Amino acid sequence: MSEILYQINPTLRIQRFDEAAVVPRWLYELDDPAGRVQRLVVSSAMHRLLGAFESPRPLAWSGQDLLRGGWSDADAPMLRKLLDERCLPARLLIAQGELSDESRQAPVQARRPGYMSLMLPVLGVSAVGRLASRLQKVFHPWVMVPAVIVIVVAMVALMAALSRDGQFAALGSRDVLMAIGLGGLGVLLHELGHAAAAWRCGARSVSIGVGWYVCFPVAYAELSETWRMTRRQRVLIDVAGIHMQGLWVATLMTWHAASGEAVLLVAALSSALSILWNMNPLLRMDGYWLLSDLLGIPNLREAAKASLADFVRRRRGRAEHASASRFGPRTTAFVLVYGALSIVFFAWMIVAACRYFGDAALHAIPALAQRLWSSEWSQMGAADRGLLLGGLCWQLLMVVVLGRFLLMTLMRGWRNRSMPMRTA
Repeated sequence: MSEILYQINPTLRIQRFDEAAVVPRWLYELDDPAGRVQRLVVSSAMHRLLGAFESPRPLAWSGQDLLRGGWSDADAPMLRKLLDERCLPARLLIAQGELSDESRQAPVQARRPGYMSLMLPVLGVSAVGRLASRLQKVFHPWVMVPAVIVIVVAMVALMAALSRDGQFAALGSRDVLMAIGLGGLGVLLHELGHAAAAWRCGARSVSIGVGWYVCFPVAYAELSETWRMTRRQRVLIDVAGIHMQGLWVATLMTWHAASGEAVLLVAALSSALSILWNMNPLLRMDGYWLLSDLLGIPNLREAAKASLADFVRRRRGRAEHASASRFGPRTTAFVLVYGALSIVFFAWMIVAACRYFGDAALHAIPALAQRLWSSEWSQMGAADRGLLLGGLCWQLLMVVVLGRFLLMTLMRGWRNRSMPMRTA
């Protein structure tokens, strides 16, 4: 029986990945049967290994083949395992003569990342493209610089207005609903900012949706296409949402200055708080991605976990993991500190979630239900009824999501506790 010859998948799109690693890595892109693009960042060694299959050859290569690739006979088992367990399942390599589209396409992956529990589309690729192509002019350098000045002035005006008493005293249910609507529009503009900057940099497959990140409701823009871009372009896309939402705050403050409506001040405040929340670098939000791209570390959280694991391993006198030296010493030290802060923040988040879960389940929901039961609907306006029902539904949803988050955290911790420890 003749041995099967394998070759690198001819439909792969390969480029160098822009990051701060000491040894360069490579971005591999391959379409899957669902029409999505699957992306994989591979090490320089793996890229060199795959390059050996530009000409068809069997997997069991050795001798002169290994020498030409810069390896030795001792590397052969490791290379064969890498080919069998990573390259073939990911369709980076295919058997010679496989011409069908299915054999050349990437395996279908999950539609959502593990940290998102629900993702609902709001605007599709075509709708986002039409809006982004018009808004992308906002991110021309000559437009961004004066816009930043306008945003800073608007934030100062907001703080000055908040320092005056009595701004929110006369707000009714209709005003609150209007403030929620204006705040929601600011969130949509935030995501359109990401999409517009991505469009300016060449992305054409961005969509927008809403979902749950860990235990928080979020809006998101699907930006996986931007991994092929430079770090400088990715940084622009990272700050674009905050920039656009800042312009929305400036619009609301200008409107408030002309009309004196307190509801506009509330909407501006909610958008400003949303900007601050998105700048949190300890959650996978804008601040996280911005810090990640500034440092040149594409997966900062995983790098932090690896750095902490290597730190513990060295303290125990064990060998350092091969990936520990991927970045320079200063970057590695920063990532180690970041990992420690992430652990503290996550512990605080669990405590806060437990407290909110208990308060909502034991007090807020029963109080809202009692108010709903005892209210005279005929004497309530539509805005009052909507606000009351919306508040109850929101609290119920938060209890469900927080309960799921706490249960999954407990189960994950129990599984890790139950795993046998491997000794060196």
